[in-house]
Amino acid sequence: MTCLAGLMIGKYSQAKEVFLTDGNEASFENLEKICSRNEFECSLECCLLQWNKDLNYVDLEGRFDYIICADCLFFDEFREDLCGTIYKLLKNDGTCLIFAPNRQNTFHKFVDMAKIKFECMIVNDYDLEVWEKHLNEKENNPEYDEDIHYPLLLKLKKRNKQNIDFCKMVL
Repeated sequence: MTCLAGLMIGKYSQAKEVFLTDGNEASFENLEKICSRNEFECSLECCLLQWNKDLNYVDLEGRFDYIICADCLFFDEFREDLCGTIYKLLKNDGTCLIFAPNRQNTFHKFVDMAKIKFECMIVNDYDLEVWEKHLNEKENNPEYDEDIHYPLLLKLKKRNKQNIDFCKMVL
């Protein structure tokens, strides 16, 4: 709930601009405090972004090369809104990386929906060290529940309008 990945990108990468969002007002206030207490190598902006709100984000549409989401797929009521928001904000050649556990199949429900607007690729073993730790926990820790503790990686690439129309017919 702190946009940790985005904060690290803003602090330690060569990014020109980082735009951090949260839909929870308390988390957003915390994010603003974190940003004000740190120095960043790039232009950094924070925004309260609620996927289910019909707000005018025209200035953000098609703006982002990369969108990174973490553990945002378990809200059944916001799944379609999140998918639409990512599609609107991502550049045509942009990539969205989503890390989330399966969480009672909410991950795969999102993938099924996203297939219409995006090319989707699920990666289970995206990092050797993380994968080995996951396997060790799965085997040796009775309290470890892969369904809620192990984040999968979903890579999304935006489909063009013709591909979306075709996918709607096929799917």
